[in-house]
Amino acid sequence: MKRPVLLAAAFSLVAMSASAVALEDPIKTRQTLMDANGAAAGLGGGIMKGEIPFNPVAAASVLQTMRAVAVSFGDYFPEGSEMGDTKADPKIWTDSANWQAALAKFQQDTEAALATLPKEVGSYTLDQFKGAFGQVAQNCRNCHQNFRISN
Repeated sequence: MKRPVLLAAAFSLVAMSASAVALEDPIKTRQTLMDANGAAAGLGGGIMKGEIPFNPVAAASVLQTMRAVAVSFGDYFPEGSEMGDTKADPKIWTDSANWQAALAKFQQDTEAALATLPKEVGSYTLDQFKGAFGQVAQNCRNCHQNFRISN
């Protein structure tokens, strides 16, 4: 039971460390944010598959971490940051309307997911989490397919 809570705390620390490098290196910042998002998605996926026991606090932190990334991630794609050690697809800069729409959808989906959280997080259920997280995870897959360079 402690493992998911510790993982949730680790996600928060990773997300906060992004602000330390944000001004110096937007590529590193967005990579750090995606690392936090990926860790949260991994925990969420493990919960969905039954590989990790459901814990309402950990489940809530998955959604909260992904929401924090959703609202800050788009700020770290300035002109010129398409060059360098990045997997960001050039379409982010050349097809910015579709990129902005995908980012807005990520923000909307994470906001909707957070809206499923009850005032007492301890009463959050696995079924509620599955419904909320499933849509957010699908959004992540779509964005990676359209705006991330595969190896």
